[in-house]
Amino acid sequence: MEKVWIPMKDGVRLAATLYQPDGAQPGEKFPAVLDYLPYRKDDSTAAGDYPKNAYFARRGYVGARVDIRGFGSSEGHPTDREYSEQEQIDGEQVIHWLATQPWSNGKVGMYGISWGGFNALQMAMRNPPELKAIIATDATEELFHDDIHYIDGMMHVDEFELNMDMALGITGAPDYTLDEGVLGPRFDAAPWSLLYFKHQRDGPFWKNPVRPLHEIKVPLLFDRRTSRWLSRQHPTHAGAGESAGARARGTVESLKSQRRRLWTAHRVARGCRAMVGLLAQGP
Repeated sequence: MEKVWIPMKDGVRLAATLYQPDGAQPGEKFPAVLDYLPYRKDDSTAAGDYPKNAYFARRGYVGARVDIRGFGSSEGHPTDREYSEQEQIDGEQVIHWLATQPWSNGKVGMYGISWGGFNALQMAMRNPPELKAIIATDATEELFHDDIHYIDGMMHVDEFELNMDMALGITGAPDYTLDEGVLGPRFDAAPWSLLYFKHQRDGPFWKNPVRPLHEIKVPLLFDRRTSRWLSRQHPTHAGAGESAGARARGTVESLKSQRRRLWTAHRVARGCRAMVGLLAQGP
């Protein structure tokens, strides 16, 4: 396990932890599997990140857990919203960096639950050449209808919204610096929830971060999030994987998945196994 900095073109560095296979032979190269999140890899998600990435490392993959810009241990100002254009531009650079390291065979996969799944879909929609397969669990391309901010058209505020508004003021572990140069931009950033209050109808604000599913060209496993009570009757949910382009590996539709949120170890392990298979079959 190695902590590294991934440089962006504007000079900001993103914090990453690499989980690498033991006993690599000289010149041996591995594909990478990326989980790209704001959820603080060095404290908040560390306990859960280790077993998932250890699974990949034991099977000859480099697990890469990266904090997005302005969150956790990464440098830079927080982005102005979730799934921002800056976040996606950074994500493309992260994928390229992983694919061009001396240990890499040039192939990168992405996976994730919720935010990580959203990012996997959105990065696949941009088709970076090094990205070969994705798993998106509890995710959606319908940000207004199926994300958590508006449920059946009503603004939804819970501990997640409050946590993301306050997360901007928490600096990186283990130092948790109080340096004004780091804290200042974080406290100057407007709470995201206030921005979402200004967009109470579906429209460009919610559609701009995503592209059509059919633009995804790589193999995918897509377990769709839904916030709609009658999701099984909604036409956009049937056959989502098939409409996402050739070689989609499957979709899962279940109202139970909305209640359980797919956080169980069994689901995570099954997703890890699926990613190994998808990445092995990627172009």
